[in-house]
Amino acid sequence: MNCTNSVNIKETDIEQYLIKNIDHALQNHIAQAKKVTSAQAPIHNDNAKIKQKLARLKELYINELNTLEEYRRDAEELQAQLVDTKPVAPIDTSRLQSVLKEGWQTTYGSLSKERKRSFWKGIIDKIIVNKDRSIDIIFLN
Repeated sequence: MNCTNSVNIKETDIEQYLIKNIDHALQNHIAQAKKVTSAQAPIHNDNAKIKQKLARLKELYINELNTLEEYRRDAEELQAQLVDTKPVAPIDTSRLQSVLKEGWQTTYGSLSKERKRSFWKGIIDKIIVNKDRSIDIIFLN
């Protein structure tokens, strides 16, 4: 197979690399995914309270109890406190974990070439061959 780094490497060499290193690479990927998911601490969301304060601030300005400068300054401070609360989807590693648990090595040898290709495509997004012929595996999420 050719890659953008002008490195030629046989498909069988990549397959042998995968067979030898996939378990370790999967374990590392799953551990990294868990670390990222657990690092996403829940954000304390006070957006509703801040929006209420903004509404009250607007009422004060409308009732002429605040000047325009005070309103703008206070509103800007409150707007800066609003938190973007788009939820981040956790990385699902259940398929990858099942590959590790099922003992894929015992049945892999008896698979046809097409089935082997399907197996790899089911867990691997892409394989990157670097100029130094090292191989990086990018897994599906």
